[in-house]
Amino acid sequence: METTESFDWAVAASRARWTAAVARQVLAAWSASGLSRQEFADKHGIHEQRLYNWQRRLVETGAGNSVQFRELAVQAVSLDPRLEVVLPSGVLLRVPSSFDATAVTRLLEILGHAS
Repeated sequence: METTESFDWAVAASRARWTAAVARQVLAAWSASGLSRQEFADKHGIHEQRLYNWQRRLVETGAGNSVQFRELAVQAVSLDPRLEVVLPSGVLLRVPSSFDATAVTRLLEILGHAS
């Protein structure tokens, strides 16, 4: 499909009939322009009613819908921030954010004597 820069608006405006592909390209250019339907039609020499009819036709048939949905597998992520302590022995201690300081201190003392 051509880009809107290389698209020949005079040819599109003069054609008695548009294919769905041409209509989609014209409608995409209109959407990207930020112009009203009337402003866009006037700028490119296209009848506003033609834009309206193609927009309606493509929406009704679903032919204008290029959106595709894919199923994603979502993994649960813990939102509980943790504190990780790596002891000189290489032991990794993961402590939840709701830790009891006295209990962790005691655990560290025990692990310190065990190494």
